[in-house]
Amino acid sequence: MHKEQGVGKYKEIIFDSETPEGIQEISNIKIENPNSIIVFATGCMDVAQPGHPIFTEQLRLVGEGVALEKGKLLNDTEIIVVMGIGRDSTLKTLKREGRPINPEMNRAYLVASYKDVDYVILNNREIGEGKVDFGKVLKLLNPDVFVINSDDSAIDIKAKLCSNLGINFKKVERTVPDFLNPTSSTEIINKIKGLS
Repeated sequence: MHKEQGVGKYKEIIFDSETPEGIQEISNIKIENPNSIIVFATGCMDVAQPGHPIFTEQLRLVGEGVALEKGKLLNDTEIIVVMGIGRDSTLKTLKREGRPINPEMNRAYLVASYKDVDYVILNNREIGEGKVDFGKVLKLLNPDVFVINSDDSAIDIKAKLCSNLGINFKKVERTVPDFLNPTSSTEIINKIKGLS
């Protein structure tokens, strides 16, 4: 997947899971990349912070690991990283009052600009058990692997969903390289509000 040139170029790799066009585009990712390892993960990505691009770097590395597990040569296998973004309505339901800070399309566009991200999907509006707002997307996309942070509060539910769909399930640790200060979107918001 190669991103086009020009202002607004990342719009072309953002798909809305609630529109017929978006549903078709999501289904096409696997068809258009038959020899690839497709890695899928989700998040709110509300206020930009270094943990977000670190996570997408981890996704690409997980994809490379899965490729090697399957006996594929990395030079011959493209790793496709697809990031699902929670809807504004999802954040209003799951987060504290006043969230999201940034509207869903702004958040999706920012994540689409990350070097390691190939596609971004606006997740479903419906929230299922375990805060799953991507069940339909997971079925449409049918990725090779679904990745979550190891401290996710619904690991068992998400692992079971992946098992039922025949999707490889991987966990990664939240990592902060030595040259960065650990932070979170909530900490940034609290600091701006003068709460920390």
